[in-house]
Amino acid sequence: MLSVVIQTHNDEDALARTLASLVSASVEGVVREVIVCDQGASDRTHSVADQAGCHYLANAHAAAGVR
Repeated sequence: MLSVVIQTHNDEDALARTLASLVSASVEGVVREVIVCDQGASDRTHSVADQAGCHYLANAHAAAGVR
């Protein structure tokens, strides 16, 4: 199983598209978790991640998600 780390900043639309592309892998059991590392977004990034069931790290770079 894989853990997916996504780094983002004020790009909720692209995040939603990226997460949608991972749905089939998640259903098949290939993707175990998705960690969204947000660099201080002022849009709805947190809401998109939350609705998709992701782990959300505020004000974090991808390295924090890897840890």
